Amino acid sequence: GGFARLSVFRPSLVMRGGGGPVPERAGLAERAYITAFPTVRQFLPSRYREVSLDDAVLAMRLNAELCDSAERVERLDFVDMMKIIGKEDVV
Repeated sequence: GGFARLSVFRPSLVMRGGGGPVPERAGLAERAYITAFPTVRQFLPSRYREVSLDDAVLAMRLNAELCDSAERVERLDFVDMMKIIGKEDVV
């Protein structure tokens, strides 16, 4: 029984499709993070890039359907997710 593998996806920030304004229900810290992140990310390693919700969902689906990892627990960051969905050029 049990699962053969556990995949932990660790995006630094998941962006809603279409961008748009920060949701009104967002708290002060969340608003600051969402607003400042696009500027700050240029100084961070690529694993801290934001990922669109569509890309995150696609990476999860393809990972579940196609990836055969020997690891029992795998931790996937932005770079790993882009490789899964074939967007290595974004990294």
